[in-house]
Order: sequence, then C-alpha cells, then structure tokens
Amino acid sequence: LGINNAGDVVGDYMGSNTGGAYIYSGSVLTRFGSSAYPNLFRIYGINDAGQLIGSGLGGAVLATPNTAAIPEPSSFLLLGCGLSGLAFITRSRTKKRK
Repeated sequence: LGINNAGDVVGDYMGSNTGGAYIYSGSVLTRFGSSAYPNLFRIYGINDAGQLIGSGLGGAVLATPNTAAIPEPSSFLLLGCGLSGLAFITRSRTKKRK
C-alpha cells in the first residue's frame, strides 16, 4: 500500500480467482492487470510524479499511468448554458434588425 502527496493510493488485492493492482485517485478506482498493464501484478508504491513501482512477469516495473482529466458534468452544463445564451442573444438581435 502506498500514498503520495496528492493523495493517490495504490496497492494490490487477491481474490479467490483473481487479483491485481489498483490506484485510487480522486474518487476514481482503476484496476491494473487487465488491458492497461497486463503484466503488472503488484504495486508497492507511488511517487509524487504519479509513477508506480511494482512487479510483474518480467520483474520490477516502473509505470506512469495515463490519468487524463475527465470533465465533470457541471462543466458540460455550464458550457451548454453559455452556448444557449449566445444563441438566444444572436437570434434576438437578428429579429430586431428585420
């Protein structure tokens, strides 16, 4: 189990038929060992740059996960309201000119 200054938590788990590594960043839990990093089985730590140290089929692994930012729904709502407002203003101005 590891944690960095950003609050990202990493570790590994073992179930009856499955196991793997995970990273909990923000409010998103990402499991490794499938398609993202198929050869990464255990994670021992994470540094402040977000790099993971673990082990896999080939021995020690240093990996940097792709954690692209996903916009929150409120951002889309704000964008939609802004575009609707611009469309309304543009339509009002063209009606006044006629």
